[in-house]
Amino acid sequence: MIRVEPDGAGGARVGGELERGDAARLQAAAAERGPGVWRLDLDELEIDDGAALAELISALRAVARSGPVELWAAPQMLAHTLYKVGELDRGEIRLVEPRSDEGRLGP
Repeated sequence: MIRVEPDGAGGARVGGELERGDAARLQAAAAERGPGVWRLDLDELEIDDGAALAELISALRAVARSGPVELWAAPQMLAHTLYKVGELDRGEIRLVEPRSDEGRLGP
């Protein structure tokens, strides 16, 4: 289950493990935001379920209709899927410093 917490600057921090139905939480938080770009910090979001990912992308599309959405530290799976479906070409959803979820070498 994800948590969506306001960050105090008009954006939100989204964390936890994404499950089916969680996208509704994101849309509810979006309904409370003000005008302008909505900045989402996804550094603590984990995605392991393809169906939940599809719901999230649909929710992001709906939210972006009312203003641009910036995704900071998006998980690699989300960033790649947004790219593959052409969602980044429109400019309504933007990736900023997506994560590399690959294992790292070294200490």
